[in-house]
Amino acid sequence: MMKILLLTLLLASTHAQEVDNEFVDFSKIKNVLKQDGLDEVAKKKTLDEKKKKEREVSKMQKKYDMPRIEDFWGFMSEYWLVKNAPILKWDFKKADYGVDEYFGAFLEKFGFRGVKYRILYLDAPVITHMALPANEKELIFLISVPFIRTLDLSKIEISLLMFEDYIRSEYG
Repeated sequence: MMKILLLTLLLASTHAQEVDNEFVDFSKIKNVLKQDGLDEVAKKKTLDEKKKKEREVSKMQKKYDMPRIEDFWGFMSEYWLVKNAPILKWDFKKADYGVDEYFGAFLEKFGFRGVKYRILYLDAPVITHMALPANEKELIFLISVPFIRTLDLSKIEISLLMFEDYIRSEYG
């Protein structure tokens, strides 16, 4: 008899009555969290995690010795030129066309002062003319000598082509 009584008591206590549409007031829970300071602790933990991730990222970047953003394009342009040297054939004896001084005067005449540039003559018709970005406010102009000879270009025409490349690279 005692076993039956214990069994019914056990079953009755474990079976809880369900309340239909019971409303839970979350604002009270929110207030309790604020009073306990758990909300601030959670914010502090997320901030600490963010800072920790930022430190890890900066530590990882320092390991690989990445160039600064100002030096990136100059480095990559020069790397591309060296890598493609057999195709571009820029390593040859060049005649002095006098374009360097003329182009500098040409830019100043049109109000473009302080522009740094380098001119690289190519002995291949693969690229006729183009500008590569270098360091900040600096460009590397590539121009093909066979292209110059075929069209019999003068200093003015070469400067106009390079000015066109300058405008394209600066203004999209």
